Amino acid sequence: MVRFKNRYALFEVRAAPGEEAEVRAALRAAQVAKALRDVIQTNFGDHGMACVQPSLNGTARADSTWPVARVLTVDAPRGHGGCPLAVKYLSPTTGLGILRVARDHYRIVWLALTLLTELAGHACLVRVLHIGGTPNAAASFRPFNPCLTPPL
Repeated sequence: MVRFKNRYALFEVRAAPGEEAEVRAALRAAQVAKALRDVIQTNFGDHGMACVQPSLNGTARADSTWPVARVLTVDAPRGHGGCPLAVKYLSPTTGLGILRVARDHYRIVWLALTLLTELAGHACLVRVLHIGGTPNAAASFRPFNPCLTPPL
C-alpha cells in the first residue's frame, strides 16, 4: 500500500480595512477551495490543475478490475482519505486555517494561496505562516514575534 506524503500549510486570511465582518461571514472551507482552484487555473493553467486535480475531485485509486488494473478512477469527493488537498481547519473568527497538500506540489498551492486576493467577492490577503510535515506541527506553530500576526 502506498503512503501519501503530505505537507500542512498554516495560513492566515486578512480582510481589507472595513470588510472584516463580511469576510468573516463568508469564510468557509468551500469558498477557500473554490478560490484556490480558480487561482491555480488562472496562474498555472492545465498543468497546475492536473497536479492538484485528484485532490479537488476526490481520491485517486487503482481500479482492481482485470485486465485493466492500471487504470485510475476517481472516487466521489469526501474531503478525507487519500485526498492530497483539503482544508483541515478554518476559523472565521481568527482567520487561521490549515490546509493539507501533497508533498510534491505544495509549492504550487503555497504560491496560489499567496496570489489569492478575493474570497466570496471581498478583497483579502492570504499569508502562509508555516509549512509542516504534520498537522500538529502546523497547529502548534507560534511566531517568534507576537506582532507578526495581530488579531483581525
